[in-house]
Amino acid sequence: MAFDPSNGNNAYAGANAQGFYRSLDGGQTFFASNNGLGNLQVWAIAISPANPAVVYAGTSNGVFRSADRGANWQPAGLSGQVVRALAVHPQNANQVYAGLKNERVWLTNNGGASWQNASAGIPVGASVYAFSLDATQCNALLAGGSRGVYRLSLSAPVATPTPTATAPTPTATPTATATPPGQTWVTITSENFEGPFPRAGWQVADNQSGAGEYYWGKRACRPFSGSYSGWAVGAGADGQSLGCGANYANNTFSWLIYGPFSLVDAADAELLFQRWYNSEPGYDIAFWGASLDGEDFSGVARSGNGQNWLAENFDLTNVYQLGDLRGQPNVWIAFVFDTDESVTYPEGFYVDDIVLRKQTGDLAAGLAAPAAGNPACADEAGQPDGARQCTTLSLLRPARPPR
Repeated sequence: MAFDPSNGNNAYAGANAQGFYRSLDGGQTFFASNNGLGNLQVWAIAISPANPAVVYAGTSNGVFRSADRGANWQPAGLSGQVVRALAVHPQNANQVYAGLKNERVWLTNNGGASWQNASAGIPVGASVYAFSLDATQCNALLAGGSRGVYRLSLSAPVATPTPTATAPTPTATPTATATPPGQTWVTITSENFEGPFPRAGWQVADNQSGAGEYYWGKRACRPFSGSYSGWAVGAGADGQSLGCGANYANNTFSWLIYGPFSLVDAADAELLFQRWYNSEPGYDIAFWGASLDGEDFSGVARSGNGQNWLAENFDLTNVYQLGDLRGQPNVWIAFVFDTDESVTYPEGFYVDDIVLRKQTGDLAAGLAAPAAGNPACADEAGQPDGARQCTTLSLLRPARPPR
């Protein structure tokens, strides 16, 4: 929520549905104002002190910019990213900081025409949920998130015009750890379970005969964001009748698979997602992994009490048994829920807000052939949500073919 610093009658609020709302009477009444924005979730709102007509919205699909106090919107970059915090430089309406889920801090000096990483000192994979800007000195920004609070030095305001079809080259900040020149993050696929499921490229499979039919399904039982998430046993002839909170079945072997996709041109690659699980410790596992043949998948398995949504970053450059997958022409990823013949717990395994992406550009050329790797995946004592192990699961020949 935010008030217009030049006119207290103008107030703004973000919401999960029809995301941006305006008030013209100081917040007594609100109305949706989403022309160009659609029905995206709005997580953050920032107004330019230098030009209060300029408003930015951080959404479930990047940043949007309005030049008329939220009446109309245009995309302003970071498409595919969940933007949880925004801050505008007090002296320049085009200099904006964005806090991302799992992706730290990014900066634009040209109103969103281009962005660069500005996360110096913030751990890789951290989410940023809030900013506090020193408006008196204009030289510091506090970023708070999943790994603590960090102080960033602001660059001097950069005199850039409002972005046009030909955008000016951004000026780098001294403290930024910039994305290497010539490289760009490209989203291969994403899935937030808010639309039709499964979409093109995704398959679901039940690889256990004689134990009922349980597929991954889009359900409204336990969403991380929005209204739905993916439940490992929420679809199929038997799964679709399970009520929210029900125990999963014995002998479940439910697969959610995407691929193949190419990493031939990748300088980096990762699978980002939110996960929640509750299962019999040591026996019923929640798994995510990768494959080079679409059958044998290597990755991470967890079991036990993981009854909190947590962010995961599965590094496709360092996969158990497979090593670095950059340069590979055919890669698959999968989420699997595998249970034994006795003892069941409520719910099982959920995922949400999946983003599969690669970084392409100059450094992708001339990559060495991938070598087998063995990242540290022994049990992690003291983990708040269960032990982590590395393992390999085989799809083999499913009792029911993927659909």
